[in-house]
Amino acid sequence: MSGCRIGTLRDDKGAEYMSGAFDEFLAKAGIRCEHTIRDTPQQNRVAERMNRSISEGITTLLSQSGLSCTWWEDATTHWLYGKICLPCLAMAPLTPYDLFYGQKLDVSMLCPFGCLTYVHLQKDQCPALGSHAIQCVLIGYPTCYKGWKFWDPNTHKEIVSDGVVFHESVFPFRKPLLSGIGSSSDCDPPVCTLASPLPFLDPLPPPLVLPRAPPPTSAAAPLLLLPSPPQPPPADLPERLRTPPAIKSLMSNFQHHPVLEGLLPQKWPTRVRVPGALAKANTVAAPSDDIAIPLVDAVKFAFLMSVALEPRTLADALKRADADKWVAAALAKIDTHIRNGTWVLTQLPPGRRAIGSHWVFKVKRLPDGSVDKYKGRIIAQGFSQVQGIHYNEVFAPTARMAAVHMVLAIAAMEDLELETVDVSTAFLNGNIDAEIYIKIPEGLEVEGKPSPGEDLKRWVLQLLKGLYGIKQGPRIWSLKLHSVLTSIGFRRTDCDYLVYVYHCGGVRIIVPVYIDDLLLASNSISAIQKVKSKLASHFDLHELGPTTSILGIKIDRDCANRTISLSQPGYVDSILSDFSMTNCNPSATPMDKGQKLSIQMLPDTPEETADMKKVPYQELIGKLLYLACLCGGCSVLLR
Repeated sequence: MSGCRIGTLRDDKGAEYMSGAFDEFLAKAGIRCEHTIRDTPQQNRVAERMNRSISEGITTLLSQSGLSCTWWEDATTHWLYGKICLPCLAMAPLTPYDLFYGQKLDVSMLCPFGCLTYVHLQKDQCPALGSHAIQCVLIGYPTCYKGWKFWDPNTHKEIVSDGVVFHESVFPFRKPLLSGIGSSSDCDPPVCTLASPLPFLDPLPPPLVLPRAPPPTSAAAPLLLLPSPPQPPPADLPERLRTPPAIKSLMSNFQHHPVLEGLLPQKWPTRVRVPGALAKANTVAAPSDDIAIPLVDAVKFAFLMSVALEPRTLADALKRADADKWVAAALAKIDTHIRNGTWVLTQLPPGRRAIGSHWVFKVKRLPDGSVDKYKGRIIAQGFSQVQGIHYNEVFAPTARMAAVHMVLAIAAMEDLELETVDVSTAFLNGNIDAEIYIKIPEGLEVEGKPSPGEDLKRWVLQLLKGLYGIKQGPRIWSLKLHSVLTSIGFRRTDCDYLVYVYHCGGVRIIVPVYIDDLLLASNSISAIQKVKSKLASHFDLHELGPTTSILGIKIDRDCANRTISLSQPGYVDSILSDFSMTNCNPSATPMDKGQKLSIQMLPDTPEETADMKKVPYQELIGKLLYLACLCGGCSVLLR
């Protein structure tokens, strides 16, 4: 049809290519024959890569449809038809069909392989008072007809028709499992039967409350409140109603600063100080000269920094015009650690080494770039941890962005309810699995006179719960979340361990987990509320309501047309601002089409080399790749 002829045929010396008849055919056609070297498939890389793509495409179609391997031929034809109808990176926006035939193909007829269809019967095929349609499954596209090819499981016959109603999300031969597809008979579609339904979100048994240790009889023995250092801490600690002994909170350091007067919470009643014990977080103390953070009153905010540049230290945060917001974030974080029982004050045992700690301040922004809230965290310097002493295993899975995109696509197609929750201080919920000591963070200090045998320089914090920065932090949080979700009734899928599914009766919930962000997709809004209430009994949840953004990605939903659009306007604006392209004009081809880079384009002189180093090319490519990974909206620009 194209008028072109084959000049050279390269094969892998398969038996089908080595016959005398085949050699004679090639000689008559004027085709040159070449063979690849044994076990060297890269010499025929284009054909080998296509073979792999076809094989993976067949496997995907058969797994999705639930049909057995006997349908491999129809699956191959179906996949190849879709291949020539869709664009690829090498020729976008054109398709192979467009280039070969010189005209556009109507892709509206593309439908999933093996999906449920209702094929209309013609008048001479309809029995009296019988149904006018039969249930079939789509198996391909016929070459000589304008329509689709179907298979009738009742008569075991193939049907070609153009009068059909598709149910693209229903696959009759697939078992109702997201974790895998089992083998099924082609003759009789399996009947979906539900086992005895699991009790939906049954209340969990109350946690085991360990008896409290007796209070110390003397102020000179604060270590009696701590567990024995060689023994691991209990799995579930009771809620600590009292502040741990010997730490003076940030409030006692900040409440006498004249600039911050009136910005701090209301003081609680004063409590009597006990030497060698921790001061309460609400203790009202007179100003002293040994405060942990020196406040430079004489400067009067002379070195204020812009809110766009986040402070690197606590002292740096106090010099800013928005210091009240950073102080409030730091006080909230300290209060969270106290209520959570993250640590306990102790003397560093002989032979042990405490790892460092520091503050990290961040401004959390909405997808449009506006400020959402100020956040402060105490981070352990996990880079100084030693494997085998401070940690063992560190692996923790995270849901892939492809899985998140797939859940959003399912929610759009099936019109599912979408809500988002954020687990506040997620890493603080995991139970520590090693004996770890950290240095007292900036802004906290030990108060009171030391008891006999105590050294002020050896006061440290022993971790009882997880903390941001430690190597095993993500892992122990993932294990904790997994135990909670499975106790509620969720099961994680085999294809992605951080995508959890609950299915009972007519209720279905899909929850992809991205660190501490949970996206809940369900066909029942009441089921989502029950899941959130269950999670709130274990974690401190920040409910964000119906999903409008996730991971900084703006989500625009059109329920009428069942579509979801993803965008990152704030991140795109920040990229344009960083590279001085705010006022640039858009272009479909940001560089000359077909241009190839070569070594001759490298700078020749030291001046050109120095000028080239000023171009942040690597940074720009990294940001564009990140943007393409999250939204997939700049593939043309990346090329």
